[in-house]
Amino acid sequence: MPLHPKIFSCGDHPAVAAAGNRTVRACIDLHAVATFGCPHLADVRERPYEWSATTRRSHNGRSGGCHRCPLCCGIWHLGEAMLVYRVFPYLPQATSGEAGHAMHVHAQGSGRLDNPSHYRIWYLALEQAGAIAEAFGDLDEWGSAMFDCPLITGSRRALATYLLSDYTPLLDLDDSRNLLTRGLRPTQVIERNRAATQSWALTVFNERNDRYEQVWQGVRWWSYHRPQWRIIGYWGETAPQLLVVEELDLTSPAVIDASTSLMRSGRPSSLTDSDAVASGSSVSTSGQFVDIEAHADSGAARRPMARTGLGR
Repeated sequence: MPLHPKIFSCGDHPAVAAAGNRTVRACIDLHAVATFGCPHLADVRERPYEWSATTRRSHNGRSGGCHRCPLCCGIWHLGEAMLVYRVFPYLPQATSGEAGHAMHVHAQGSGRLDNPSHYRIWYLALEQAGAIAEAFGDLDEWGSAMFDCPLITGSRRALATYLLSDYTPLLDLDDSRNLLTRGLRPTQVIERNRAATQSWALTVFNERNDRYEQVWQGVRWWSYHRPQWRIIGYWGETAPQLLVVEELDLTSPAVIDASTSLMRSGRPSSLTDSDAVASGSSVSTSGQFVDIEAHADSGAARRPMARTGLGR
């Protein structure tokens, strides 16, 4: 049976493995056909996250999505979650919460919307290519060395996929009415002025309704690199649910997608760090890529290029 590429489940379950799928996906299709034979669920192979509340209620007599799949042991209900992505330094042996794990958030304070004394923020993208671009978009040339992260010894940058509830209240800054209400201009949203962006982010965080309840758990805006890529800054108390981690290289579909959109050229995957230095770029001890001038006596400053992830 053809499986939708964005449906995920627990790939270690015997029933999923028996279906020849060990990569954390397609449980909802198995749920639909093998377990319930549900025509509503079978339809979602084409449009998995477009069920209306009415359709969900007609399926199981209540709102909030279909019954949980018995194969995936508590995966989020269908229709209640969106897929979000981020690039992070991946260390396979790291445990949850440790540096190098997908559930670790590094020390904050310099990111676009950081206010560490008030909240911890997750920077996420709604498109895989958007997450790649936010991490590597400042690089003029893309090569295999850009995936290395010396900040965490032995780690390489990888793409993590998470689930975030569809009902998360996110302020959409691509809506002119929301900007007008807060006296913001589009340039103030996207500019790389940390003092300005952190200031309006804290203002949004502090917004309360008439019962003095927090209104927003984050904001959504457009990527600095391409407006079609949507970025989320999420400060809710509940962390996103990790689904899968994908190791990256120059042949990864998301990397190819982003490099094509950004018109970035790539160096051969066999390029070594010494080759990178000779060609004009290297990895700094801070975990950023820097541009090294071709002539050492030029006196030009090194220019930060690649980042550890989103949130610039």
